[in-house]
Amino acid sequence: MLKRIISVLGANIFGQICTVLIQFLGVPVFLNFWGQAFYGEWLMIIAIPSYLMVTGTGIGFVSGNKLQMLIANNKQEEAITVFQSAWTMICFLSIALLAVIIPVVLFSPIHEWLNIKYNTAYEVKSALIILSVYMFFSLLSELLTAVYRASGLFARGIFIMNLLRVLEFVAIILSVILGGKIIIAALVYLVVRIFGFIWMLFECSKISWFHISFARASFAEMKSELAAIVSFLGVPMSQALLIQGMTTVVGIRLGASAVVVFTITRTLVNVIKQFASIIYSALLPEFSISISTGNLHTARLLHRLSFQVTLWFASISSILLFFFSEWILFIWTGGKIILDNQFFIMMLLVTIPYTLSTLSSFVPVSINNFSRIAFTSIFNAVMCITLTYILAPYFGLISVPATLFIAEIIMFLVVVRQSLSILKDSFWNFVSDVFFSLPFNKIFRFKKYFVLK
Repeated sequence: MLKRIISVLGANIFGQICTVLIQFLGVPVFLNFWGQAFYGEWLMIIAIPSYLMVTGTGIGFVSGNKLQMLIANNKQEEAITVFQSAWTMICFLSIALLAVIIPVVLFSPIHEWLNIKYNTAYEVKSALIILSVYMFFSLLSELLTAVYRASGLFARGIFIMNLLRVLEFVAIILSVILGGKIIIAALVYLVVRIFGFIWMLFECSKISWFHISFARASFAEMKSELAAIVSFLGVPMSQALLIQGMTTVVGIRLGASAVVVFTITRTLVNVIKQFASIIYSALLPEFSISISTGNLHTARLLHRLSFQVTLWFASISSILLFFFSEWILFIWTGGKIILDNQFFIMMLLVTIPYTLSTLSSFVPVSINNFSRIAFTSIFNAVMCITLTYILAPYFGLISVPATLFIAEIIMFLVVVRQSLSILKDSFWNFVSDVFFSLPFNKIFRFKKYFVLK
C-alpha cells in the first residue's frame, strides 16, 4: 500500500508543479501578447465547453472505482464488460451532445450573450465548436486513465495526462507569441489532445483485459451504474459552476478586465488547493480497497492522518501566501495587476474549509456514494452563482468569496459527518486526534501501519 501511495504522490506532485508553472508562466504571455481584455474573453470562451466534459466525467470516475475493485478480485471478464459499457456511454453521450451544441453555437448570438467585444462572432463560434470536440477526446482519455488505475499503473496514467497538459501549454504559448488568435489556440488544444489519446490507447492495448469494442457493452451494466453516475454528476457540475460559472458571471456583471483580476487572484489561492489535492488523489484508490474489504481501521487512520496534514498545510500556506502575495504578483504580472487585499484575504479563508471537505469527501466518493455530496454541491453552486449575480454590481468581487465561504462551511459539515458514519468513527475521538495531537509521530511511523507492497 505504501509503495502505491508514494508512487501516486510522486506523479501528483509532478502534476501540481506542471499546473503551477502553466498558470504562472501563461498569464504574463497572454497579457503581453493579447492584452487584458482579449485574454479575459478567451477565459470566458474556454469556460463554456467545460460544461460538456462535466456530463461525461461521472462515467469514467464511477467505472474507474468499479474496475479497480473487480481487477483487485481477479474478475477480468466482468471488468471488460464494465469498461466497454462505459466506452459506449461516453461515445453516444458525446455524439448526442455535439449534435445539439454545434447547431446552437452556429445559429445563436452567443457572442452577444457572453458580452464579447474584441473577438468576432465567427472566431467565437469556431473556437467553441473546436473546444467542444476537444472535450470529447478528453472524456475518452479520462476513461483510459481509469484503466491505468485499475491495472496498478495509476501513477503512469497521471504522469501522461499531466505531460499532455504541458505539451498543450507549450503549443498554445508558441501560437500566441507567433500572433495566433483564439481559433488557432483552440486548434492547438485539439491536435495535442488527439495525439495524447492515441498514445494512451497504444499503451493500454498492452494490458491483457483491455479491448476497445462495443460487443461486450451491457445495457444492464449501464443501467446499474446510472444512479451512481447521475449522483456523481452533481460534484463536477457544481465545481464547473463555481469555477467556470463564476468566471462567466464576473465577466457579464463586471466586465472582462474584472475576469482577469478574479482569475489571477483565484490562481494564487488555488496553489494551496492544488498541492493539497496531491494527498487525496493518492489516497482515493486506498479508500476504495480498504472500505470495500472491510478494513475500516486502515481507512480511519488514513482519514485522520490526511485530514490533519491537510489542515496544517492549508493554514500555514495561507499565511505564507498572504505575506508574499504582493511580491509574487509583481514578478508574475510585471506590476500590471493590482491585488485587492480584502478580496484576497477572503479567498484565502475559503481555502481552508474547501481543502478539508474535499479531503474528507474522498471517503464516500471512493465507494461511489455520491448522493448526499452531489445534492449539497448543486445547492451550494446554484446559491453562489445566484447571489454573486445579484450582489456583484453592488459589492464587486467581494461578493464571490463571501458566497463561497458560506457554501464551503455547509459542505464541510455535511461531508465530515457522512465520512465518519461510513468509517464508524467517533466524532469526538476524531476531533481530539486531529486538533489536539501532532501528526509528525504518525508520519514517521507510517510503515508500522501500512504494508510496503
